[in-house]
Amino acid sequence: MVKALAARGLVDEDARLTTLGRITAIQSLPLKKQCNSIAITHSTLLWESTSHPEKYAHFWFAQQGYIGSYCEGGGFGAAIKALCLDELERNSIFYNTCIDAREDACLKGVVVLSHIEKSRLEGVFKRIVKTTKTEYLAAFSEIISYNMTQEWYPGLSLDFAEALFDAVPKEHFEKLAHWISTDHSHRNGWPDLTLIKDDRLRFVEVKTTDKLHHSQLVTIPALINEIGADISVLQLTHANNSRGMPQKAR
Repeated sequence: MVKALAARGLVDEDARLTTLGRITAIQSLPLKKQCNSIAITHSTLLWESTSHPEKYAHFWFAQQGYIGSYCEGGGFGAAIKALCLDELERNSIFYNTCIDAREDACLKGVVVLSHIEKSRLEGVFKRIVKTTKTEYLAAFSEIISYNMTQEWYPGLSLDFAEALFDAVPKEHFEKLAHWISTDHSHRNGWPDLTLIKDDRLRFVEVKTTDKLHHSQLVTIPALINEIGADISVLQLTHANNSRGMPQKAR
């Protein structure tokens, strides 16, 4: 039995659970127990099930004074890209060619560059901490002007970009840029909502009836470890609400 589990990478040679083994065990638990296992809070919200769950939760938080996005890691990814857009353009494989390197930088970002030329990343990352707020907002506006960006990451706005800039130290942006470019699996499993209120950042994973998936059980604890992120799960429960408006959370 132990040998079989070890062969699957679930236990080590001393029969102790590996990280993979712990994640696999947590995957089988009910949602609330999953949250307890990774030390994040779980709450519920009445939901009109004809509406899109992430948008519904996002709207509810907006009523509480939060500014945010509902496109998982897309908001943070766009912000990182905006903080080093000029460097991304200069390091594009299309720079000084007939192809638009600026558009390439706006649409691809650090992850694609990490696939092509990792040695160029350090210069890009160093730019993140030097970029002014004015430069950042101009670059973010440029990034979200593309129809493809709006399709991939709906709901991004300059208000969100500014709130995120004010709430997150640039060192955290740089750390996350390193993190997602050194292990591409870190692009998966981000919480659905990125929210800011009173210059404080929080992430919320929105669930209906499903559990936390493997990628979320990897990424959520890692985000907490990397930047001390405030992460919680909001479970939407069915409600007979004819107007489709969020009800009181508990």
